[in-house]
Amino acid sequence: MNPNPHTLIRHPRVGIVICTWNKKDYVLALLDSLLAHPYPNSQILIVDNNSGDCTREAVLSRYPQVKYIFNPVNIGGSGGFNTGLCAMLQTEGLDYVWLLDNDVRVGPGALEVLVETLENRPDAAIAGSHIIQMDYPQITNEIGGGVNLPMGQLILHQHNTPEWMHRDEVVEVDYVAACSMLVRYSALKHVGIWDDFFIHYDDVDWCLRMKQAGYAVLACAASRIYHMSANVKRVTWILYYDLRNILYLQDKHQVMSGFHFFKFCTILLAFACRDLLSGKDYYCRLAEMALRDFFAGRMGRKEQLPALQMSKVREVLNRVLEEGADLVYVLDPVSQVVFSDKDLKAARIQGTRVVAVCAEAATRLKGVPQAAERLPLASNKLLMLFQLIRLLFKPRADYLILDIDHACGLLGLCARNIVLLVDQQAQVVPGGWSRLGAVAGLLLRAPLLYLRLVGFLFRRRARRGCAAQTPEQFEQELTAMGGSIQY
Repeated sequence: MNPNPHTLIRHPRVGIVICTWNKKDYVLALLDSLLAHPYPNSQILIVDNNSGDCTREAVLSRYPQVKYIFNPVNIGGSGGFNTGLCAMLQTEGLDYVWLLDNDVRVGPGALEVLVETLENRPDAAIAGSHIIQMDYPQITNEIGGGVNLPMGQLILHQHNTPEWMHRDEVVEVDYVAACSMLVRYSALKHVGIWDDFFIHYDDVDWCLRMKQAGYAVLACAASRIYHMSANVKRVTWILYYDLRNILYLQDKHQVMSGFHFFKFCTILLAFACRDLLSGKDYYCRLAEMALRDFFAGRMGRKEQLPALQMSKVREVLNRVLEEGADLVYVLDPVSQVVFSDKDLKAARIQGTRVVAVCAEAATRLKGVPQAAERLPLASNKLLMLFQLIRLLFKPRADYLILDIDHACGLLGLCARNIVLLVDQQAQVVPGGWSRLGAVAGLLLRAPLLYLRLVGFLFRRRARRGCAAQTPEQFEQELTAMGGSIQY
């Protein structure tokens, strides 16, 4: 039977846990959406990871019935949700616990659908919602997903599709995202709380542990919540946690042999060389730190991640035009470049050529006016490589402008400076042959990476099969930090 939020005969008791850090407006909007269609038998608990934006005062003044825990330090999504889960484990009479991210909004009946789904499936431990992009509400972001552990990939179900917007199926999946995840209280007591990933892949690991314990994990298309898409909240330092944590996940669930780790590191080294040619030294530093910490067995929060030194995009583009550059390459796709027709006209007057570099199949560059010159590269990789090699022997451009999430490879050698764009900010790094020097430096450090890998493989047996932290261990650590699970 498909769940219907209006057919619940009884309303099991649900504890709702919201983890937040410095997102006051988002939390208030979430609470507005929750209490606009209240579930009749629930208690809301907010766990605040030491926000500095007066979230606690704003929430309690508007919603005094909400319970609140204020952690003394930021212990990430893993620590925040663990704080709430431990508090719920000491709460009598609960049937379910609903985990919510702070930047979601809840659709009508979303919780009722999840509750009825688990009521009808006693073999299931977790039910997750249909996640819709808040900025594009006609598009599904995911309805759960699969996990390809050997490849380190999440396979999002119905990602970026509109087809499931009016469907109400319940599907069995490998994981559901913790931005809206209902867990059965008895399964929580049986399997335990999260491992300390800090952020990312902690919910995936928990779902895999539930499945290993014999439970099913379900995704419900009729339970709709709205979540900010990754394009809106792009964070560059997240690469460190993504890489470190997926490696830990693979190792923990014993899907990677020593050969696979050597292969993975070699592929990663090749990608790092490509990124260095593109001027993305910052990403390479993060990747090196992630590998070092993974081999050393360091998890949880990373102190003092390197910062990306940025300026406003408009300031950088104005500087490019004011310097009177002879040639500027703009790589497609670049979604944040705002070279207006006025800019191009000014560039032509002072003799600056702005050339949009794109694949032959591209018909329009995002954010670049049609008045710009085009340098179409062949879509065939061998032909493109030949064209790029030819460019190396032509006069170099003064600037190459590209989005930080896109690689340009050898094109980075064709410009004296590289402008990396991140949303409305930009960083200028040296280009040209200095890029080869950066690659050489990385290759000289590569043997140390493989030595760390060998040391890790020798120590690996001791790490295998290690149990996740218990609620008692987490509570002791939180108390040592000056925190508490009491609200």
